[in-house]
Amino acid sequence: MKNVVLFFSSCIPFDECEKRIPSLLDYYFKQFEHALVNHQPQLDPNDVVQSWKPLYCIAWADFQRFVKGWSPDHWKINPYTESLTQKALLQLGVPDRA
Repeated sequence: MKNVVLFFSSCIPFDECEKRIPSLLDYYFKQFEHALVNHQPQLDPNDVVQSWKPLYCIAWADFQRFVKGWSPDHWKINPYTESLTQKALLQLGVPDRA
């Protein structure tokens, strides 16, 4: 998922992320399922996809952590990435800091 996050962060303007990324993630996971069926038939593609989907916001939170440490005022730190970081923290059981 880190590669997906890095790709999205490099090519999608952040003011378009909320609108565009859900359909791009749907497409990514459909293609991923197809690849699993063809190349890893012993795996249940639905199980793999369902376990990977929550990792999207965690991967983005990890990227956000890096960017904030490297350049706290970087343009890649924005409301979209902050909301994903909060979602990841909640998934991990960390109380909301807002």
